[in-house]
Amino acid sequence: MSKEAVAEIIGKAILDIEFRDQLFADPGKILSGYDLNEQEQTEFRELKRDAFEAFASTLDERVSQASLLMNFAQDQRSILTAASFGVARG
Repeated sequence: MSKEAVAEIIGKAILDIEFRDQLFADPGKILSGYDLNEQEQTEFRELKRDAFEAFASTLDERVSQASLLMNFAQDQRSILTAASFGVARG
């Protein structure tokens, strides 16, 4: 159960800046709502914000790039679909 909780906390902290702020300002308060063992709680409490921010920013860049690629691929499919039906795209 705690692996899921760790993944949920990390994911939420990456995506939700307010949650991230709360996690670093008062980790005990945030972590009390999750099923974590003592080691996991300690690791979150000892987590350095600058290291987490660097990690989150690399993921954010990757997600942004992936999103751009997905949008490009969708546009290409739309163009091909429109072309196969003789529909002008404008």
